[in-house]
Amino acid sequence: MPTLAQLDDAMAHPGRFVPAINRLGGGTIAAAGGRPLRVVGDAAAVYQLRQPNGRVLAIRCPLADEQPSGTLDRYRALDTAPAVLALRGTPVDPVLAVSLIPDGIALPAAEFRSTFHPVIAMDWVMGPTLLTAADRACRARNRPALQSLASAWLAAIEALDAVGFAHGDLTGDNVLIDPRGAIKLVDYDTCVWAGMGSARLGGNPGTPGYDHPTGEPLPAPLRRDDFAAIVIYVSLRVLADQPDLRPGHGDPATEPGGTLLFSPWDLADPEGSDLFANLLHGARPDIAFLVETLGAACLAPADVVLSLTDVVASVQQANRSSSPAARAPTPPPASTDLSDPRERQRRLTRLNSLLLAGDDEAARRYWEGSGLAADPDAAREIGPRIAEIGRNAAPAPWPERTPPDRHLPVAAPPAARERRDPATLDHLWTRVDPRPSLPVPAGNPSLDAAIADLRDAVANGDAARVSAVWPAVRDDPRASPFAIPAAALLESLITGALADALDRGDDDALVAGIRDAEDAGVPVPTPTRRAARAARARIGIRRDLAAALATDDRETLASLAIAHRLEDLGPLTRSASGAIVRALEWPHVARALASDDDALIAATADPALLADDGIAAADRDRIALAHARRDWQVQIRAALAERNAGAVAALTAAPPEAALDRLTVPERRRIARLVHAHEAGGRSGDGPDAGNDREAQAPPPSTTPAGGP
Repeated sequence: MPTLAQLDDAMAHPGRFVPAINRLGGGTIAAAGGRPLRVVGDAAAVYQLRQPNGRVLAIRCPLADEQPSGTLDRYRALDTAPAVLALRGTPVDPVLAVSLIPDGIALPAAEFRSTFHPVIAMDWVMGPTLLTAADRACRARNRPALQSLASAWLAAIEALDAVGFAHGDLTGDNVLIDPRGAIKLVDYDTCVWAGMGSARLGGNPGTPGYDHPTGEPLPAPLRRDDFAAIVIYVSLRVLADQPDLRPGHGDPATEPGGTLLFSPWDLADPEGSDLFANLLHGARPDIAFLVETLGAACLAPADVVLSLTDVVASVQQANRSSSPAARAPTPPPASTDLSDPRERQRRLTRLNSLLLAGDDEAARRYWEGSGLAADPDAAREIGPRIAEIGRNAAPAPWPERTPPDRHLPVAAPPAARERRDPATLDHLWTRVDPRPSLPVPAGNPSLDAAIADLRDAVANGDAARVSAVWPAVRDDPRASPFAIPAAALLESLITGALADALDRGDDDALVAGIRDAEDAGVPVPTPTRRAARAARARIGIRRDLAAALATDDRETLASLAIAHRLEDLGPLTRSASGAIVRALEWPHVARALASDDDALIAATADPALLADDGIAAADRDRIALAHARRDWQVQIRAALAERNAGAVAALTAAPPEAALDRLTVPERRRIARLVHAHEAGGRSGDGPDAGNDREAQAPPPSTTPAGGP
C-alpha cells in the first residue's frame, strides 16, 4: 500500500517518479519548506500541480494498492459520459473535469523495482468545503451567504437530476465552493449516471448524518442522492434563518464527514429530537414545512424519499396557497392508484402542504379525489383532520379564515410507523434527569436531620446553607412550610452571585449562576440574560482559540480573526497575538516563498515573522535573505544613481547570497566600471571610464565578492 512518505518523496522528484505531470502538460508541485503540500483524506492524498499556463490541478493519489471493483473504469469513463458532457458550458456545472492516468506515479518496491499506481487529475477548486463555508458564515452571522449557499445547492441538484447524474456520497466535505459561489463536487468513487452500463454503485458509503437512518437497501442508483440532498438543503435553509444553532448542533468544520446541523441521532429519531421539536414550534412556516418533510423522509423507507426538486416545489405551492388572492382550486390526481410507494408519498406531501398553508377546503377536495381516503394508514393519520374540516365547512358568521396550523405532523408510510418502537433507539438516545429525586421513606434519620437543618437555616437567614440542603429535601412534604422563605433566600443568593460575576467580568461564574437560577426557578432580568449569552459566546471563542493555538490550526485562527470574534476577549498574550498574525499572513507568505521572488517575499513577510518560533528555520532564512537582498539592492541602486564609486565598491565587497545575479546586466556593467575606477584611485564621475553606461565594455561581475579568488 502506498505510504504518505513514498508519495511525498515521489512528488519532491516528479521528473523521475511522476510521469503523469508531463502527460498533463508539465508544471510544478506546490511545496513549502522543501516538502510538497498535500491534503490527506481517508482514501487518497491530493497534491497541487501548478502549470505554466496558470491552470492549477489537483493530483489525487489513492492510498490503497487495489481500487474497489469498477472505480478506475468509472473515472476513465466519467469525463466522456453523456450526462457530464450535457453539463459542460451550462451556467451550473457541478462536476469537475477528470483525467485518469493508470500508471501516473512510480513507487519503489521489493528487489529495487518500481510499481506504477494510478493518478486522478482534476481542476483544483480555490475555495472552502461546504462545511467550512457554512461554518464561517454562521460564525459571522452572515445570513445572505447561507441563503446563497442554499440556492446554489438547489441549482446544482436540479442540474444533476436533469441530466441523470448521482454522486453517491454527498457530504459537507465532498462539496467545494468556488470563488463565484458555485457548487463543485469532488470524490467520484461512487458516482453513477444514466446509461453508464455495467458499472454499479459499490455499496452504501455509510456517512452518518447524510445517509438514510433506516439502513435499508439502497434505492435506485440515480435516486441515491435524494436523502442527502434534502438534509443539506434543509440544514442550510434553517441556518440561514437561525445561524446561532450550528455551534450547539453541527460538527466542527475540521471533522471528516461532519454534519452541518442535524446529527445522526436527530435523523434516527426525529420525533424524540429536541432540535426537530424546537424548529417545528419556532421557525417560519416554510422552514417548519421543510423540517417536517425531512422528518417524514427519516421515517419513510429509503426508496420512497422524494427528490429535493419535488420537496421545494411543494414548499413553493404551499407559499402560494397561503395567499388568499393566489389561492386556486387544486385538482385531484387523475388516478387514485397508490400501488407505487413514491406516488403515495408524493400525494401525502402535497396534501400536507395544503393543510400547512391553511387551505382546508382545497385539502378536503384533494383528499377525496386522491385515493388517500381508501388507504388505511392515511385514513388513520389524517382522516380525523379531514372529517373535522368537513364538519366546520358550514357558513361561519365571520369571513376570515382561522389561522393555519403550521405544526400539523406529516404522515409517514405504514412501514415507518411499524418501526417506531422506542426500545430500538435505546442505544442512540438516553434521557437523563439532571436533578434525580428518589423518594426517601419517612423516619429516615439523615432526612430528618436535613429537615431540621433547613428549618434552622431559614430561621437564621443562612442562604448558603439553604442552597446546600434544599435539593435533598425539596420533595419531602415536611419541607413545604419552608419552601417560600427558602426560595426567597435562594433568589437573594443567586442574584448576588450574578451581580458579583457581572462586576468582576467573570464569564464562567456568570454562566454557572444562570444555570443555578434556572435550576432553582429564580427569575433573571433580561439584561443579565443578554450578558450571559455574550459570556457563553466568549467562553466558546476562548475554547476555540485555545484549541487552535494548541494544534497550530492556522485556518481556525485566521477565521476567528477575520470574523472579529476575538475583539471581545481583551488583550491577548504575546504568543497568541503572534500566532494569529502568522495565521493571517502565512498563506500569502507561503505563496510568495513558492514564487522565489525577493520583492514579493519581502513585501508579504513581516520582519516580525523572523522571530516567530512557529516558522520553519528554512523559511525563516529565506525570508531574511529576501529582506537582505531587497535592502542591499536599494542601497546599491542609490549609489549607482549618485555614481559613488566608493559606496559601490563597499557594497559589492560582501553582497548577500546571489544578490548580484538578481541585478540587470546594465547595472552589473556600471558596477564593474565604478569599482574599476575606485581601485584605480579615481573618484565617482572623474575616472577615465566615466560617461555613458552603454559605452562600457567591462564584463558584468560574477557572484564572487570583490577581492575574492
